[in-house]
Amino acid sequence: GDIVDCMARVNDPLMISIPSNCFAPERINEVFSQLCDNHPGIQFELQISMDGPKEIHDEIRKVPGLFEKAVATNRMIAESQKTRPNLKIKITTTFSAFNQDTADEFVGYIDNNLTFDRIVLAMAHGACSEETRAGLDRQKYQGLVPRIDVINAARGKETEHTLLTKLNLRINNSCNCRAVLERPLAYKKFEKSKAKTSLCPRARRR
Repeated sequence: GDIVDCMARVNDPLMISIPSNCFAPERINEVFSQLCDNHPGIQFELQISMDGPKEIHDEIRKVPGLFEKAVATNRMIAESQKTRPNLKIKITTTFSAFNQDTADEFVGYIDNNLTFDRIVLAMAHGACSEETRAGLDRQKYQGLVPRIDVINAARGKETEHTLLTKLNLRINNSCNCRAVLERPLAYKKFEKSKAKTSLCPRARRR
């Protein structure tokens, strides 16, 4: 928490998003609560990694009981959200050969049982094993994306609006940003006047 707190003080970002496997629910809730209280103008987002129902999630992560800890973390953070409007929850699921057959059902479980501001379904990527990619059903993944878009659209409008409002306020309150925005307009006016005078070279000699 100290590193993030320092980064927030120095950089003053609009949003900080932190991924977690939720191994320590109480500690996670404590850290996020403190960060939100210390920096009310910054949006803090907890990324809860959940890859499927209990048995599948714990098997993929190789940590017995990790699913229940993720659920416990979700409940704690949801409670903390009630007094901290700058605290958000994102649930991230990595779609792979290990969980693709239960992914549709699990999305329903998330929607009906957990608290969140948005869901992210990411296809297995990066330095994952060949076993993880083998037999990956891309059509099934693509079929789930519209469903998640609908769920996110219903829940995420307030979060998106808040960030856009803060961004607009920051731009309007910054002289440097205003100068950057106005510079292209001034340049266009200069180019326009330059083009007009270049049409009458003889008139300029007189």
